[in-house]
Amino acid sequence: MEASCNPYYNCFETGDDGCLHVSKGDGLYTRRQDVPKAWEQNGAVYVINPESLRRYPLGMMPKRLPFVMPRERSIDLDTPTDWLIAESMINNNTK
Repeated sequence: MEASCNPYYNCFETGDDGCLHVSKGDGLYTRRQDVPKAWEQNGAVYVINPESLRRYPLGMMPKRLPFVMPRERSIDLDTPTDWLIAESMINNNTK
């Protein structure tokens, strides 16, 4: 799914001086709509050649293609809050 937090615009890292700086690029974008799209991995679909899986760690595959999923079908269950959101969506028949 398209990332809601974009490293060119509203994702920051702490620099050596302790101050925050934009994670990617020069930080000169003034509108989020102008930044390159960024993608968020949700772990729902992996199609991997077995030889590549033996050769590379999962995060180091040399070629990756997106399979774009709608946000409402891309909920990672990493926190209790994520679980509550998923339950609410199921209970409200949200697809």
